[in-house]
Order: sequence, then C-alpha cells, then structure tokens
Amino acid sequence: MKSSRELFEEFLCSEYPLWAPEAIQSAFFVGDDKTGYYRGCTHFYDGKSCDEALFWAWRGWQGSRTKGRG
Repeated sequence: MKSSRELFEEFLCSEYPLWAPEAIQSAFFVGDDKTGYYRGCTHFYDGKSCDEALFWAWRGWQGSRTKGRG
C-alpha cells in the first residue's frame, strides 16, 4: 500500500507535469507523513521558485485527507 506522500506525489505530478516532478525531485522531505513538509526546492517554473507551491500543495493534501484533523 502506498503512503499518503507517495499518492500525493503521483497526483501532483499528473496534475502539474510542467513543474511538479522536478520540484519534488529537487526538494527535501523532512519528518513523517503527518507532520512533515517539503523544503529547499530549487526548481523554478515561470521565473518563480516552486518551494512555496510545493509546501502548500502538500499541506492542502494533508488537510483534505484528514478533513482538517491534522
């Protein structure tokens, strides 16, 4: 069975193929699926770092999976 993070990464890469695969590959994941986060993304898309987009996409994914219960 795939972890929540693996499912998230597959989903994000399928929805945003122009930036997500490289953003995920360039970032570091710190912690676990419940409290962890991506940081240090060095990928740029359309002149902007994907670091913040990756961080918030993951937080949104976590919230949608737990319905806001953390």
